Amino acid sequence: MPGGDWTDADLKVNWPLDIGGTKMYLLSNGFAPVVTVRDADGEVAFSGPVAFIPQDNNLRSLGVIKVPDGLAEQVGMLGFFYPDPVEQSDGIFQSQSPYIGPSSLLTLTVYTGDLGLDEGVSVNAYSLDTDGLTQVAGPKADAAALELKQGQTAELPDGLGTIEFTALKRFVGVEFHHDPTEGWVLVFSLLILGGLLVSLFVPRRRMWIKAVADGDAVHLEYAGLARGEDPGLADAVADIARRHAARLERRMNP
Repeated sequence: MPGGDWTDADLKVNWPLDIGGTKMYLLSNGFAPVVTVRDADGEVAFSGPVAFIPQDNNLRSLGVIKVPDGLAEQVGMLGFFYPDPVEQSDGIFQSQSPYIGPSSLLTLTVYTGDLGLDEGVSVNAYSLDTDGLTQVAGPKADAAALELKQGQTAELPDGLGTIEFTALKRFVGVEFHHDPTEGWVLVFSLLILGGLLVSLFVPRRRMWIKAVADGDAVHLEYAGLARGEDPGLADAVADIARRHAARLERRMNP
């Protein structure tokens, strides 16, 4: 309720949180490094957390940092965050666990050029189109990719400024689901189940009465057909014949 007190609750996978009839599901979680980008004069051009999307169970995460204004050129950075990094023999990093360690590492490949943000067309915040961009730090550039631990600052190539790995935050991806028809779905499901049970346990029979002229008299024949095994079919046909004969007798002799 607006203005009400805050309450603590656990939100887990397959354990939704019910808020006023609306269920909140946990879909994912990850890390959001907080970075601060400054120009050559020390003025802040960008600052804030950036969600990095996990790529494996150890939360090796991929993220994109875009700085369209405040620097001499537009800058885009494609990076990986490693909660618990370990360097492979080929120089590539992996994360050996999903837990934050003292050596948590942020690596960034830096590009300059038109990021496509000034054309009025929506752009995916979690991807970077490198076509038409110039790599100024990374495997295809003269400068190596940037490597930052929390609290460290690195120089951007070509005197563009600096970037600082300021802090680290967590984020979660959630989904909200509200269905006011759940009660009716339950009611109709129970009705369908009840109908199924009736069809399974109540015998389904067809009965016939055949009248055949026999001179001045009428000969009546009774028959029945069951769907499947029905040990009580013969008794049911006999009961109908008996009741029918009694009714005819009452009508002929009121």
